[in-house]
Amino acid sequence: LSQKTDFQVFQNILHNPKVSHEWFKCGLAASIAIMGLKGYVELYEGKKKKKKVEYENFKSATHWTIFLIMLSWISFHMALSPVYGFFKSLVIMIGFGYGVLIQAALMIPVWGQNLISVVLMTFFLQMYK
Repeated sequence: LSQKTDFQVFQNILHNPKVSHEWFKCGLAASIAIMGLKGYVELYEGKKKKKKVEYENFKSATHWTIFLIMLSWISFHMALSPVYGFFKSLVIMIGFGYGVLIQAALMIPVWGQNLISVVLMTFFLQMYK
């Protein structure tokens, strides 16, 4: 039953006319910007330039990342709330954020996170029209 429900959420995002696709595209753009900023800081500055990745060295990048996370959170909420309502869309985002993203960040090394992010985002962007 949960697999069917999960698939229905994915299908609703792709095809439901009640989903605000303009807000959803804004959320996708913010998510891609987060991936780009993360890649720049970790791969270019961290690996290539051998700079230690910590808050003191990347204050503005940290603040931009927080802004982009908030922008994506609000955008996805605004996109999904017409279909699922205010409370259920918040539950979906909290469940995805804490249940998937944070767990993956704790268990998967950075190079794996970057690879998985690019592959999944590319797949989703090709599915989303």
